[in-house]
Amino acid sequence: MTTTARLVIAVAVLLVATPALAAGPVSINKKAPPAGTTFTESGDLAVDMKVAVKFGQKNIKQSFASKTTKRKQVEVLASKGEVITKARITYKTHTETKTQSGKPPATSDKPFVGKSYILERKDEELIVTDEQGAAPPANEHKAVTDDNNRFGKPDGMLSQFPDKFEQGQTIDVGPEMAKEMLGGDDENMTVTKATITFKKTKKIAGKEVAYFDLNFVIGGGEGPMSMSMKLQGEAALYVDGGWPVAISLKGPINLTAAQPGMDVSGSGKAKFKNTWTYK
Repeated sequence: MTTTARLVIAVAVLLVATPALAAGPVSINKKAPPAGTTFTESGDLAVDMKVAVKFGQKNIKQSFASKTTKRKQVEVLASKGEVITKARITYKTHTETKTQSGKPPATSDKPFVGKSYILERKDEELIVTDEQGAAPPANEHKAVTDDNNRFGKPDGMLSQFPDKFEQGQTIDVGPEMAKEMLGGDDENMTVTKATITFKKTKKIAGKEVAYFDLNFVIGGGEGPMSMSMKLQGEAALYVDGGWPVAISLKGPINLTAAQPGMDVSGSGKAKFKNTWTYK
């Protein structure tokens, strides 16, 4: 067999094995999962930093790292329009590990791990109970509320979508909505750029999935400290429903701080990924 023939066969096999990508516009049919739907949300967040502190003739270098791994199961109990209004949430894992130069890793779990809760949004109030309808301990209630602060509200990203997304079309989601998408309520966080670009659609397990490029530029800080992040990544969601399938972001972090007699500089990287699996 000639080299050309082998190349033709290899290309043919690749085309058959690769799911077809659809070009052209897409319209997302926004609707919440119906009651009875269950899904698992898994997430990983990793941050690595190297910091240098200079004061006088002394230079100190430190490294810091933080990694969070979480997984929870959600059973939809009620939904209306585009939002889930009531659900049972069971936390499988939610562990944070922090490391610092010269110190052993410190690992902590959230107080809700291994437990189930009923969440319901009534007007602006998020009601959290255990499975028997009783109020959970204060520390659990706060942890669950903080982890689900957007529960029962329209999806921040979807709310910015046009009725029809042209292929290659980019939209600016605005700084406040971008902060919601990133799950941040830090008043010191400033979003200077937040865009979403429609890229393609692809069929996965018989369902059409839309893919979008994400591009965020974030600044922040408190007092003399200044921080900046440039995060790029991808989001995927079902065309029929707008349910999230995956979102990933990564990029560099830089920080500086200057005080009389001392300078601080640092750099590192952040990586975030969430996936949703439905039944």
